[in-house]
Amino acid sequence: MNIFGDTKTSDCVGTYIYMAPEIFLQKPYNTAVDWFSAGVMIYEMAIGGHPFYKGKFDRTTIMAIVKDEPFFPKKLDPQLKAIIKGLLDKSPENRQKFVDNIRDHPFFTEINWTDIEEARACPPFQLPPQEVMTLCKMNPVPSFIKPIRLPIAEEDQQLFCGFTFASDGWKVIKPMPKPVKPHRRTFANIVRDAFHRIWRRVKRWK
Repeated sequence: MNIFGDTKTSDCVGTYIYMAPEIFLQKPYNTAVDWFSAGVMIYEMAIGGHPFYKGKFDRTTIMAIVKDEPFFPKKLDPQLKAIIKGLLDKSPENRQKFVDNIRDHPFFTEINWTDIEEARACPPFQLPPQEVMTLCKMNPVPSFIKPIRLPIAEEDQQLFCGFTFASDGWKVIKPMPKPVKPHRRTFANIVRDAFHRIWRRVKRWK
């Protein structure tokens, strides 16, 4: 939306539990609201819960986002705590000043930003493949499975007339077998079916 510098907007867009206080206060805002959302997500990844949302989004949650301070466990890394507090600052001006030099924060000392920007960075760890518990022996899955190609019916082949390309599998045209017409119901069959239905009802009455 070209929100740069001192430009601000006032549209209420986003997911409620990730919105910044100034949105709920219906104040014009800038990109500082995105940094607040980033702070909420980092809090969730580090602590395992939302800093303000307690299971039911209502006015209480909105007031907590606007006024309350998040809870921090005592054993939380001080640098990580400082990052979260800076991103969850209630003041958008203070929040914007904090993120202006966020790359120089001690928490990101080991981050090579150039490698990240050029897609050369590797994750600090990779999850190992999980073991699969099964009662039967599994056959190895082939790396390539040839798809089953059914012949195209003659009436369907006419749909491709004039195309500059046709698959080799389409050159062999085999007409599809005509569907078998069901037998017509005779008067005797109708009477017999009606008799059976009546007989079943009589048996239930007994």
